[in-house]
Amino acid sequence: MQDNGLLTAIDVGTSKISTILGRKVGAGQIEFLAHSMVPSRGVRKGNVADVRATHEAVRQSVDDVRRQSGKTVASAYVGVTGGHVDFENLWRSMSWAGAHGFITAHDLSRIQTEVDAAVVGDNRRMIHTLAREYSVDGYSGIRNPEGMHSKDVRVGAHVVTGSADAVDTLVGSVEQAGIRVAGLVLQPLASSEATLTQSEREGGAAIVDLGCGTTDIVVFKGGAVTYSAAIPVGGYQFTNDICLTYGTPFQAAEDVKLRYASTEPYTVRTDEDVMLDVDGQRAPLRLPRRDLCLLMRERAHELSRLVLIKLREAGFDGDPDFSVVITGGSATMPGLDQLMHRTLGTRVRVGAPDRPPGLPESLRSPAHSTGVGIMVWALKQERELAEARRMNGAGEPGASSGGSMFARFFKRVRPVLQTGQDDTAS
Repeated sequence: MQDNGLLTAIDVGTSKISTILGRKVGAGQIEFLAHSMVPSRGVRKGNVADVRATHEAVRQSVDDVRRQSGKTVASAYVGVTGGHVDFENLWRSMSWAGAHGFITAHDLSRIQTEVDAAVVGDNRRMIHTLAREYSVDGYSGIRNPEGMHSKDVRVGAHVVTGSADAVDTLVGSVEQAGIRVAGLVLQPLASSEATLTQSEREGGAAIVDLGCGTTDIVVFKGGAVTYSAAIPVGGYQFTNDICLTYGTPFQAAEDVKLRYASTEPYTVRTDEDVMLDVDGQRAPLRLPRRDLCLLMRERAHELSRLVLIKLREAGFDGDPDFSVVITGGSATMPGLDQLMHRTLGTRVRVGAPDRPPGLPESLRSPAHSTGVGIMVWALKQERELAEARRMNGAGEPGASSGGSMFARFFKRVRPVLQTGQDDTAS
């Protein structure tokens, strides 16, 4: 039986599976107990392609944190990404609001359920319903209408859904490892929780999460999410370019990329060479480092242009006050932030987790943004659940407008999962 105060985050990525275990302490704080990162097997471009390989990697990562902490891990919040994820900005009438003469917190808690019923079909799964703003008596731009007297209330929501097949396969892979999925979190949204400042959210910002298989984007305006997207290009493509160009084994190409790559070739000395192992040759290839960096620069230019296209879809018009925060394991390539700054024409910085208080130094790197962000998100959802139980007299919790799925979502998902696991853990 998992301790009630424990929180677990699992980041199921294309190159790695990361698990973080913490305990809720004090007023909304987390004590970090253990974390583990193992190679990911079975995930392609953010999607589970091999269930067995994925659940074995998840099990290994979870077992690592169990050994480190001596704690039982029975449930976790899990990150989700991939090209199957889609979004829609919509308005819905809150016909139930104001029945008591004014709008209550319970009225607002029904948003997830009502929008879910109107939007999700048999082939889609709800991931988040994020309230952007409210309209009361025709006046829009209201952030929180609680306590207002009106029956003419509408909510503008950012709705994120995923393919039923992809979501069910992800959930099944984790649950076959013996871990109950408490909720799913869109990975770039999680990363934003760990890296974006509130002033950036208010003034307009995008989190660009550069993973191995995908680059994920979430855009904020006025403090709310207005756009999300996934680009099927990530760190894998940078490494694969080296493999295809020079005939280098993938791991050797990855090692060279991490040690020597840059998107700014003209900062590299012309006489500096790197050695590359080549398939079918005993002697390594001597390659000018500048040539390697030119190759990386071309791929970075392509990715930056794809990001710009997505930001323009989100309404970005070159505003120099707009902020772009790049994070994820591939964001640390030297020069990438400067190249994106030149392409996007706005402020760009590399983001690493700097919250919550007590975050270990070992987790303060862009590669851990999603995992740490899932923990922050999970803590918020647990608080919302506790508040929902309090409002409902400790009965069935109401759905959260913050976007968690919890029991209602998984009652719908679990019957189609053929996991074959012993589901006694809780």
